[in-house]
Amino acid sequence: MPGEGVEEAILATRQLLKHNIPTTFTHLGENITTIKEAEINTQHYLDLLEKINEEKLDIEISLKLTHIGLDLSFDKTLNLFSGIAEKARTLNNNVFIDIEDSSYVDKTINFYKKVKEKHYNVGLCLQAYLYRTMDDIKSLVEINPWIRLVKGAYKEPSTVAFKKIAQVNDNFLALSKLLLQQINEKNIRVAFATHDLILQEHIKEEAQKIGLPKEKLEFQMLYGIKTIEQYKLASDSYRIRTLISYGEHWYPWYMRRLAERPLPPGSMSVRFWFGPETIGTIAYLAQHEDLIPGFRGGIFIEMTGNDNTIALQHTRQDNARMDKVGQVVLKKRGAEFREGKFADVIANDERVLNGPGLNIPCISISRYPYPEYHTSDDNLEIMREDKLQEAADVIEEILRIYGSDYLPKRKFRGPVFLSGHGLFVDWQVNWKLNRAIEKMMMRFEGKQSVFEIADELELDYWETRVYIEKFRVRSLVEALPMPEIAEKA
Repeated sequence: MPGEGVEEAILATRQLLKHNIPTTFTHLGENITTIKEAEINTQHYLDLLEKINEEKLDIEISLKLTHIGLDLSFDKTLNLFSGIAEKARTLNNNVFIDIEDSSYVDKTINFYKKVKEKHYNVGLCLQAYLYRTMDDIKSLVEINPWIRLVKGAYKEPSTVAFKKIAQVNDNFLALSKLLLQQINEKNIRVAFATHDLILQEHIKEEAQKIGLPKEKLEFQMLYGIKTIEQYKLASDSYRIRTLISYGEHWYPWYMRRLAERPLPPGSMSVRFWFGPETIGTIAYLAQHEDLIPGFRGGIFIEMTGNDNTIALQHTRQDNARMDKVGQVVLKKRGAEFREGKFADVIANDERVLNGPGLNIPCISISRYPYPEYHTSDDNLEIMREDKLQEAADVIEEILRIYGSDYLPKRKFRGPVFLSGHGLFVDWQVNWKLNRAIEKMMMRFEGKQSVFEIADELELDYWETRVYIEKFRVRSLVEALPMPEIAEKA
């Protein structure tokens, strides 16, 4: 969130529009208890639409029906929402209905069908983790719906929803294929709302297969998540819209977002330690010596909000997997960055983690030099949010790759019948991966990690991991954990 107020959301929109990225606003809130609240919230959206029009900005709106009274009265909510939809139409704008937990889906879909009878400029969000969503989409096709497809963030029972992330991803892709066909045949509007870059690539490939041009594909992502990738989608001529949430009732929404993007199953856990430099790390490790053998790597982060380029300081080992992951992530971004040997850029807590007796590979990400460091000139006014966000995106991607890596060990002997196992990759669709498969299989010895294989064969890590996972789910390879690194006491 850029802030609790609409002005902060508008300011964030202006920055995104510089990169040709429009936005959708949602005023946070749900499950109100009085009609008066419903009317106040409705007026907020009507005023917001007027403000968007006055500012001449490409901003759509999205709302929860329980925020305007669905728990209290279906008819009253329909009346209030119709006023919002009509106001949006007169101002050449659109409204999306946010889906809520599974207990609301039937009522929300019936509401949407009713609304679509009079208002064409309304879309609906549907969730890929629900078993029912394929049937829901098919039931809506005849009214030419606008659909925003998300994975889903509510805690649902296994009786109604897929619980494993791999199952959710598979269903998201299956739903996407159906929706891509509907775009092609009926020209409906679909927004694929996911931060999962692998899913995005699969959707792009499916669109290419059926001859759907880039400008027909729309992706939506949350403000502040994978910002660099959002810029890249826009620069690659894909339609990308950023969802910006604001308001005082942010806590339930925020906690659902945190739970929405876990690392793949089997990944390492990630611990974040915030504390006074050097002495804080020493004290923490002294009190948690039992954790040390399990540490596989570390990132020390400081001074990431100033104007300097990002500096990657290497581990003490200098050529550890953590060093290479950092290099690959930064090079993929295409922006300038600096590198330095261990403790040569700036020396702080990495000297503890990566020092004698522990020797846990620890890189440092900073924007050093920082002249204001340890002076009275150090203050929040000299921090740049875009620089902080850039660093956060880099660090998150390093963590996701490093944490999800493993050693693939073959369980097959001799050549693998790729087509028979559904593993063949058409060279006309992905020439580079097609040519790398045999070399990849030669490296399934349990000695090279997925990242190391991808790096050596000059392939994208996530594409490689997805492909190797297909071998694993077919019991052709097993995933061995990364070896212990920390020195024994």
